[in-house]
Amino acid sequence: MSNEPQAASQKPFSVIETYDNLGTAYEAAFTNVPAQVKSLQWLLSQLPASSKVLDLGSGTGRPTAAMLVEAGHQVKGIDISPVMVEAARQRVPGATFELGDARTYKLGEQEMGKLDAVTSFFSFIAAVSHDDIRSLPSRVASWLKPGGLFVSGWVCPPGLSVENQAMKWLGKDVVASVLPRDEVVKAIEEAGFEVVDKIEEAYLPKAVEAGICGAEDVWEEPHTFICARKK
Repeated sequence: MSNEPQAASQKPFSVIETYDNLGTAYEAAFTNVPAQVKSLQWLLSQLPASSKVLDLGSGTGRPTAAMLVEAGHQVKGIDISPVMVEAARQRVPGATFELGDARTYKLGEQEMGKLDAVTSFFSFIAAVSHDDIRSLPSRVASWLKPGGLFVSGWVCPPGLSVENQAMKWLGKDVVASVLPRDEVVKAIEEAGFEVVDKIEEAYLPKAVEAGICGAEDVWEEPHTFICARKK
């Protein structure tokens, strides 16, 4: 196991190639992330019945869409990977999943300001810029009702700020950007949210067990989950 991400050794995959190649093994590597589950439990405790929720970077639909649908909510998931979208449709038939890029996704005019919640777990790391990260909360705020909820998950190494850096992740060469946790929190607050809770943990992906890569390509990820309410 490596203690930190390694430099890329060849031309990085695009974000679509990365997640298409990972496919459902991604779900196995990141199953039952305790802090993510806690953030979703907080969301479920706050949502009115039959809420409308948008999940950006919905992956295989588990755990986010699955937990929300099971609780009786209406969920639309957006993901850039065709493989992930197809997997999610099979795994969580009670939700709707569409192919789309979370960086540029737009709601229809009639939907603006009508969502009860938006979730985004690790969707703004690969193939994004710092501007993409900083602009996300204000976009989300425009989609939500007053009092709407925004729950997001990030990889935030302490004090680290990198943009478009080629690195290895689970044995794959990718391009990633990260901001320190405090800068992410600042962007969320400046977009008109009250940050209710921050849940942090170090998580070691189960990538070896999922057959994705060898132990030398796995590193402990510093996760931060932010639970916020639109003022």
